[in-house]
Amino acid sequence: MQFQVVRATRFVRVEVKGPADVGAFVQGIHALAADTRAQGDKLLLVNLLQVEESLDSTGHFVLGEQVARQLSHLSRLASVVPPARMTRTSEKVARAHGVLLRVFDAEPPALAWLLDDAGVPEPVANADGSLMAPIRCAFWDAYRHLFPPNAQAIQLSN
Repeated sequence: MQFQVVRATRFVRVEVKGPADVGAFVQGIHALAADTRAQGDKLLLVNLLQVEESLDSTGHFVLGEQVARQLSHLSRLASVVPPARMTRTSEKVARAHGVLLRVFDAEPPALAWLLDDAGVPEPVANADGSLMAPIRCAFWDAYRHLFPPNAQAIQLSN
């Protein structure tokens, strides 16, 4: 598997080519994690259209878990795969672990979603001065009565 990393102004684009199996993908995820963490990147677009693979559902599940473990420092991660290989398994697994991964079948919509600032709610100050997104504040206000009076809600980056 070959990786070509290009750093744009607001995001990092990675094009992956060649034959691949689960092990190669896991190694690639680890390498990308180290690189994006070291560079302070927050937005990642991974183009997998030229990858030759035949992963089963377990393989896609493993990839979703690895993305969740290794790339949780990213704000958004867009993956582009051929329509025939789109299962959304890795997307569901990563999202279940709190990582904002979305799978697309073409690069233009993936890039539009990746750079869409309107989809990310702006944090607002709570009464105690902490910052949380408006929707999270609304949920906390609705469920606050279920917790002890000294309980606090926080918002994590992922």
